[in-house]
Amino acid sequence: MGPLHYLLCTTLPAGLPFPSWLWILLMRNRWNMANPLRSEVVKLYKNLLYLGKEYPKGADYFRDRLKKAFLKNKDVTDPEQIKELIARGQFVIKELEALYYLRKYRAMKQRYYEENNE
Repeated sequence: MGPLHYLLCTTLPAGLPFPSWLWILLMRNRWNMANPLRSEVVKLYKNLLYLGKEYPKGADYFRDRLKKAFLKNKDVTDPEQIKELIARGQFVIKELEALYYLRKYRAMKQRYYEENNE
């Protein structure tokens, strides 16, 4: 365990149990300290999942592909590789936004502009 755990265990009077809420807090902080990029990865996953709701092939198709992509890279621990994967995910977000914008533009153009087929 870390120094905080040692400090708390040695300063607690004998016979008092270690508070469970404090143990949970220590474990959560240990996880976040070990994986500082975890919150970025979770945020990226949530953003992609939200954007996938309007995917042309359907939300289920997109969700399955997204889950496979994230599970494929779940064992990556090198921070540099994780940053590269996050950058790739940000690129996918930009591409999806461009796809949706283009689809919206085409729909507006079809509604409001006449095509001259001569």
